Formats: sequence, structure tokens, C-alpha cells
Amino acid sequence: MNVDAAALAPTHEARGEDTPGTTIAGTAAPAPNGARSAVGTAKADGITARPAPLIWHQTRHKVLVNCVLDSLRDVDVDIDETCLALSATHHGQRLAIDVPLRHEVDVGASHWFASDREVVIVLAKKAPLDATYWMSLTEEPALKKWVRPDLINWLEEDDVKYASRSFKSM
Repeated sequence: MNVDAAALAPTHEARGEDTPGTTIAGTAAPAPNGARSAVGTAKADGITARPAPLIWHQTRHKVLVNCVLDSLRDVDVDIDETCLALSATHHGQRLAIDVPLRHEVDVGASHWFASDREVVIVLAKKAPLDATYWMSLTEEPALKKWVRPDLINWLEEDDVKYASRSFKSM
């Protein structure tokens, strides 16, 4: 009986790895609207980086994005109108992700802060505020595995708390 050894080997997905040949930091195919694209692993300066897992939710005026991992070090966040980039070190492993945003944000009013357990990114929505309910953080299908809604804090557009909830202290 002939058995194909490749058929018996677990797939990259089953082993929790990314598909080979995909990259971050703008080396993959261009994303919509000219934004950088982030899919899979990256090699910057010879160091392989894995995508950072993100969760997000929104209020009427802001989009809040969190990366909740312990022992985060060397955190760097870059926010521009159409893209969010995060890089950090987690237990010696380099993490990086570039997320082309679904809508534009106000860079001047957006900010971020980090602790050793999480990174919180506050993206200020651009006007008109009433017309910017985001159905998703990004339209990039390859990022679905890494960018997920924060279901604990999620509010629908018609929810009374959506319009009244404020994060001015952040």
C-alpha cells in the first residue's frame, strides 16, 4: 500500500502556523486604498515576526483596539489615517501586524498606551461622526484570524449605550 507522506503531515493551520510565503510590512500584495497589508509572518532584519492578535470595539466617537498578551516589551504603534501598525516582543518572540483600516481616523486625536499585559489603542473617528459605524476594523480577509471583535464590550449602532458611552478618560 502506497501512502503519500505529505498527505499525512499536519497542515500549517493545524499546527498553528501561518501559511508559508505570506508576509507583513508591505511585502505582500498591496491592500485596498494603498494601505499596507499584513498577512502571515514577516522577516525584518532577519527576524521572523508573528502577527499580533487584536480585539476591537467602538463607541460613537472612537474605536478601541487591544492586544492582550502578558510580558509585552518593545511596543511600537504607528497610526496613520488609513492604517494601524503594531509591533512588540512577547516572551522573546517578535510580533507585528499592519491593519489597513476600513475608515479613516483622526491621527491627531488618536493615541495609545501599553503595559506589560496589554496595548490599548484609541482611534478617533473622523467626521461625520453619525455616519461612521464600523462594521469591521478592516476589509482585509486574511486578517480575520488575527483581528476579532471584542464581544464583551461590543455595542450595536442602535444600542442606547453606543451613543452615550464615553471614553474621554483614555
